[in-house]
Amino acid sequence: MSAGDKQAGKNAPRGPKRDVERTSREEVLRVSVPVGSRFKGYKSCFVRDVVLAAELVHYRRECWITPDGRTVTASLPQGILGGCGPNLRRLSLMLHAQDR
Repeated sequence: MSAGDKQAGKNAPRGPKRDVERTSREEVLRVSVPVGSRFKGYKSCFVRDVVLAAELVHYRRECWITPDGRTVTASLPQGILGGCGPNLRRLSLMLHAQDR
C-alpha cells in the first residue's frame, strides 16, 4: 500500500457514518448570546437512537350467523393472546429473563 492509498482512505467515510442523509428528525438547538454577537453557523451532531412506540390495534372481527343458527367469528392474527401482541410478549419475556 502506498502513501497515496493511506491518504485516500482517510477522506472516505466508512461504516454507519454514511447514513447521515437518512435523518428522521432535525432539531435546531438555540443558545442565548450577548447583544452584538455574530452568527457563525452550526456544528452538526448526529445521534442514533432507538424509539420504542406503543401501538394499540383495533381488530374488528366479522361475526356472521349461519342459516342453522351458529355464529362464525373471524379469528385474530397468529400470535395474539389475551390482548397482547407477539412483540409485547417477546419484550416482556426478554426483560424478565434479563432481570434474573
